[in-house]
Amino acid sequence: MEKIKIGILGAGSFVQRRILPIFHKVPSIQPVCIYNRSLEKAEKIANQFAVPYAVSSKEELLSHPEVDAIFIATPNHCHEEDAIACAKAKKPTLCEKPLATTVEAIMRMQESFSQTATMLLVGQSLRFKPAIQKAKQLAAKGELGELLHIRVYFSLFVPKNNWRYNKRSGGGVLQDIGVHLIDLIRFTTGSEMATIYAIADIEDSTQCDATVTAIGKLQCGADYTFECSMNEPLRSGFEIIGSKASLVSSNSLRQTYDPGETLYLVSEDDSVTYLPLRANDIYEAELAHFGDVLQQKEASLLDSKEGLANQMVIEAAYASIFDKKPQKIGKVFSEQYC
Repeated sequence: MEKIKIGILGAGSFVQRRILPIFHKVPSIQPVCIYNRSLEKAEKIANQFAVPYAVSSKEELLSHPEVDAIFIATPNHCHEEDAIACAKAKKPTLCEKPLATTVEAIMRMQESFSQTATMLLVGQSLRFKPAIQKAKQLAAKGELGELLHIRVYFSLFVPKNNWRYNKRSGGGVLQDIGVHLIDLIRFTTGSEMATIYAIADIEDSTQCDATVTAIGKLQCGADYTFECSMNEPLRSGFEIIGSKASLVSSNSLRQTYDPGETLYLVSEDDSVTYLPLRANDIYEAELAHFGDVLQQKEASLLDSKEGLANQMVIEAAYASIFDKKPQKIGKVFSEQYC
C-alpha cells in the first residue's frame, strides 16, 4: 500500500529529537513537508532529516498537494488554532498532548473536525509503553481482582527558563506531565475519574504549577492518587492495587526506553513475579498506529474524546487547587482556572 504522506506543523526540539529520527522505521507513513516560521530553519531541518519540502507558511503546508495528513507539534497554546486550520483543510490530524489548554478549546476543535468529517487524534504516547499496555491487559482480564487503588507518579527537574514554566505558552506541570498520569489512570483501569482534590506548589516568579498532588475516586469505586513535579529528582512509576493481586512498576514512564524499567505482580501470598518488558520507541509505535488508523487497519486508541476527558480532569484539578476544595469531574469550569 502507498505510504501516507505527513506534513509536520512545528519544528521544535521535540520534533527534532523524538519524531523526525524515527519516521524511517514506520513503513506506512512518510514525512514530506515541515513548517517553521523561519524558512531558513525549516529548510535546515528538512535537509538534515531528508524531508523533501520546507515551508514558512501554515497555509502552504495545508495546501501542499503531497500532504495527506498532519502531525501537530506546535506550542500547547497554538494547538486550537492550528488544529482548526487542519480541519478546514480536511487533513486528518494527530496533535500532541495536551490537545488544547482548555476544555472549551477542545470542544471547538472537535466541532470543526466533525463539520468536515475529518479525524482528530491526540498524542498520548505513553499508551504505547509495554508496562502500561500489560497493566491494562491484566486489569481488564480481572487478574488483579476488584480494583482498589491506583497510584501514579512522575517527577524531574526542569530549568525555570524552560517554556514549561510559561503559563501563556500552555505550561505548568499538570498540562505537561499530569496529562500523562491522568491518561494512564483512565487507560489502565478503563474507568473515568469521578472526583478530585488537588494541591499545588505554585512557582512564585512564573505563577506556574510546579508540583501537583491529587487524590480522588474513579467511577468504578477505586481510589487514585497521582503526583507530578518539575522540581524533584527524576523518578516515575505506578502501582495498581487489586483484591487478588497488585502490579508495581518503576522507571517506566520516560519517553525513551530505560533498561531499569520493571513491572512485577504481587500475589495474595506476597509472592513476586517479574514480568518481561520489551524495549520499544513509543513515538515509533504511535506513528505506526496513526498510519494504521488512517489506512483503516485498526480502531484508534487516541480519539480526541480521550484528550477531552483528560482536560476535564485537569480543569477540575485547577479548580480544586484555587478553590481549595474537592471537585466533581465532568462539568466545564471557567477558563480562568487554566
